[in-house]
Amino acid sequence: MPNTYHITTPLATLLAMLKAEGFDIGTSTLIDIQKILANLGDEELADFSELRSIISPLICRNKEEQEHFNTIFEKYKLYIKEKDQPAKAVIKMH
Repeated sequence: MPNTYHITTPLATLLAMLKAEGFDIGTSTLIDIQKILANLGDEELADFSELRSIISPLICRNKEEQEHFNTIFEKYKLYIKEKDQPAKAVIKMH
């Protein structure tokens, strides 16, 4: 029976942000990212710095792209934190 992996990190948002900023992310790159993430543990997936260091070498081809990637990744981190904030506030109110 084959292993089934479920990755809860919302990477579609990050990838859409990167594509919107001009990064060329093809099917083979997406498959490579999925293969690597499927072999990570929950703690590694939850660590944004780990995620950044795993994905950026697959997408960036030079120093300028790396800097641009880092800027977009910081925006992505803020988006994720803001997205999670209301849910935490509701839990605290109950």
